[in-house]
Amino acid sequence: MTRYAPRTPFKFSIHLPDHVADTVHLSAEEHGCYMRLLFSYWRSGPPKDDDRVLARIAGLSVEEWADGGAVFRGLAWAVAALADRRRIACRL
Repeated sequence: MTRYAPRTPFKFSIHLPDHVADTVHLSAEEHGCYMRLLFSYWRSGPPKDDDRVLARIAGLSVEEWADGGAVFRGLAWAVAALADRRRIACRL
């Protein structure tokens, strides 16, 4: 038995060829932020639409988040859209 019970009964998996194709244009920092947002969304659901919260999840300072504004907000939006697509697919 694991020490901590997961909050979701579903396993998280990534189809690597699709993931690489979808993220090849990202820098290493952007990819890290994307993965942290994705993992957090999967584990805890959608975060507040607050730059401080999103920056913290992404592992950035608020200033770094603001400097990369459009890119990082786009990543947060992409994570939410991906999660919604998967949730809909699971219900079909």
